[in-house]
Amino acid sequence: MTTPAAPTSVTAKKNAAGGIEVRWTDQSPFNTHFEIWHAADGVWDSTPLATIANGVQPYVHASPSTAVTHTYRVKSKTTTPVLLSAYSASSNTVALTAPPNAPTPLAPVSTAVDANDTIPFSWQHNPVDTTDQRQYEFQHRINGGAWTSSGVIASSTQGGVIAGGTLSNGQTLEWQVRTWGDHADPSPWSTVALVPLSTAPTVLINSPDPEGLSPYPSSRVTVTWGYSDAESNPQARWQATLYNAAVDPIEVLTGSGDASSATFATAVTDGDSYTVGVKAQDSTGVWSAEHGVVFTVAFAKPPVPQLRLEWIADAAAVAVAVTNPPTSVGEADAVSVSVWRSVNGADWVLIADGLDPDSSTTDFIPGLGVVNYYKAVAKSALPSVSESLVEEIVTDQARAVWVNAGPGFSQAVRLASNVKINKAASRARTLRRASGLEYPLENTGQQRTRTVSVTARLWAPTHPRAALSSTWDEIVDVSDRIAPACIRDPEGYREFVSLGDPALGDALEMTRDLSWSFERVHYQEPTAEAFE
Repeated sequence: MTTPAAPTSVTAKKNAAGGIEVRWTDQSPFNTHFEIWHAADGVWDSTPLATIANGVQPYVHASPSTAVTHTYRVKSKTTTPVLLSAYSASSNTVALTAPPNAPTPLAPVSTAVDANDTIPFSWQHNPVDTTDQRQYEFQHRINGGAWTSSGVIASSTQGGVIAGGTLSNGQTLEWQVRTWGDHADPSPWSTVALVPLSTAPTVLINSPDPEGLSPYPSSRVTVTWGYSDAESNPQARWQATLYNAAVDPIEVLTGSGDASSATFATAVTDGDSYTVGVKAQDSTGVWSAEHGVVFTVAFAKPPVPQLRLEWIADAAAVAVAVTNPPTSVGEADAVSVSVWRSVNGADWVLIADGLDPDSSTTDFIPGLGVVNYYKAVAKSALPSVSESLVEEIVTDQARAVWVNAGPGFSQAVRLASNVKINKAASRARTLRRASGLEYPLENTGQQRTRTVSVTARLWAPTHPRAALSSTWDEIVDVSDRIAPACIRDPEGYREFVSLGDPALGDALEMTRDLSWSFERVHYQEPTAEAFE
């Protein structure tokens, strides 16, 4: 049996009966007892204070001396055989009766506040003897004048307030606090906290229309605002928030300096209602109230684009042609088009973006043997968008394994003769033995491995079946491309991989056997969410 591990996180705290409760975290799965060791005024005893059975917590040091401080540490112990861990780290030190230390930290400190608002204060009681706060006294003054005291208040609350309107802006508030625990004497006074008093600035939104009379004419919202400050303090920071109709935040923008406008990335929906809010902070640190404006959206959209799909058999690809109809009254001109694809109803992924209207593109890696869905999105300069109807194409005409690589996966090889695919999967894991356990424990990592190996037959160039597969030179050229590549088979298997080195066997009459391995890599096609 191995030596037990030392306990951790040893703490000591005085209880209501005058004893001291000692707690710790057990780190050994097979110990039977704990030894509690004690130090008076920092001098450790030569023998354990107590030995207790495992599972008994806390240990209570009954009737400890009030004349000294108390510190503890703990050892784990086994009895058969007798083995002891190293000492734990020492606990905090407990003085049974002592005034607390001065309260820290204080808030607010240095940050300006508006005297017209309720001013909250907070501090942290810092006991020496671990007893909770029983009383406090708070005092404040203006510009170094006479102190005004709250008197001694019986409360465990570590905070207080000065009512709004009690003080005047343009001055400096100073405050400090002291606290009591169980000891009759208070802590020293805290340090003096300085709080500038400054009038909050004002922000008013100019656009969208603050009266709500004019609908917003775009799917991208730009908010503009005006800023004013009674004490001429400049704008230092700002925050703009876009809310939905339920006033749930959709997007929050922040910045520094004297900006007076901000544009949200979120596209708003034609006909829906939204709220935009802006607040600003002046150079003294005081924030304005948020000014909010409710607005509706109404904007012109481009004509709905139309799609035409064509299967390209010798590339296992889909040609996508987009037609943008002429603009009618109340519509906006399309300035660009994007094309999206979904394999078997999975997430939409981007095939091409920024296409000119009335143009086409090619999807070189559709799923094979499954339904592929396509849509086009036309975009105006506002910007506003219109989506085409969803068109579909079934790609069960592909009777081969395809490997695509290069820019846009546009370079492809086909393997169609005597093709076999073997797949393997593994995950990082190790087994370790632990004392007292009959079987090992498993540690499992996040790393996973997915490998694919393909074998196929290549025919001599003069053989009638040579055209079924790509040539050796074409295969070598594709294998030289960097990841990600894409491997597809006629049953819908589709994986993004790193390309291994292909190997070609000895010639046998008119054929040679190809072997090629691949390993899955981390790659994700761009989804619709990435562009919202």
